[in-house]
Amino acid sequence: MSSHNKDYYETKKERTKWEKISRAIWNPDRREFLGRTAASWAKITGAYIIFYSFLAGFFAIMMYIFLRTLNLYKPRYTLSGSIIGTNPGLGYRPHVDVEKNLIYFNPMKPSTYAPYVDDLNKYLLTYETSDQSEGEGFLNCDEQKKSNDQQVCRVDIKKVSSKCDKSTNFGYTEGSPCVLLKLNKIYGWKPRPYDDDKIPIEVGGKYRGRNVVIRCFGETAADKENIGELSYYPKDGIPEKYFPYLNQRGYQTPFVMVQFNQPERGVLINVVCKAFAGNIQHDKPNEEVKLKGAVHFELLID
Repeated sequence: MSSHNKDYYETKKERTKWEKISRAIWNPDRREFLGRTAASWAKITGAYIIFYSFLAGFFAIMMYIFLRTLNLYKPRYTLSGSIIGTNPGLGYRPHVDVEKNLIYFNPMKPSTYAPYVDDLNKYLLTYETSDQSEGEGFLNCDEQKKSNDQQVCRVDIKKVSSKCDKSTNFGYTEGSPCVLLKLNKIYGWKPRPYDDDKIPIEVGGKYRGRNVVIRCFGETAADKENIGELSYYPKDGIPEKYFPYLNQRGYQTPFVMVQFNQPERGVLINVVCKAFAGNIQHDKPNEEVKLKGAVHFELLID
């Protein structure tokens, strides 16, 4: 081994740990910082600046094109052209536990029904506090005056029966609970009337044109026996005047209150509520999709 190589290996061997670290950061012999010369750092920095400038420019152009073609008030795909489709579902309140569909309370113990009353009060608060006076954006509707793409019909909760308002704790104090039922919003959807010979027997009574009628039933024979008499407010369902939903400013979802007047105590009752209109479909036998145009919950009163 030559004396030059011997001196080199002895020198490397004699370096301390700190010397090795400092030399890796700055090598004075090769004038390198972190393994690169100044020219090398300049080249790689320039390459990254050019690359990310092109990337940012491409992103900005795509975002500009996207925003120019996006309608902030109307979805691109609606009704049958959308994932949601043309068949609205039903939702209900009170629903205090997203993992359970059970309404369980004891009328003699306020703490058991307080969460349900609070949930209904919270949901209805916007209907009470919002300024829906007739004028820009709102209409006092009747049979002739209906919602349009700029104005919506007022939802007057004062017309709901006093049996289903906060003054009576929505009937929970008396063991006759009220449940709020509402259609899920679908942009552009409006109810279509039944043909006279195709009105479902469940609708019952006199069917009024294009109203969305909502009815609740016991799921099994035992449930039907235990569910007792039901009352609906408004009894004719959701009027056509509230449709279609077009993302109007201040739009508030219309609803129906169903009151369970004398349900059997101490028995779990499976309840299915359905919305009825000529263009609302329901489950067919052996169909995989469940609760089309309907909602399910359980009721148990101690």
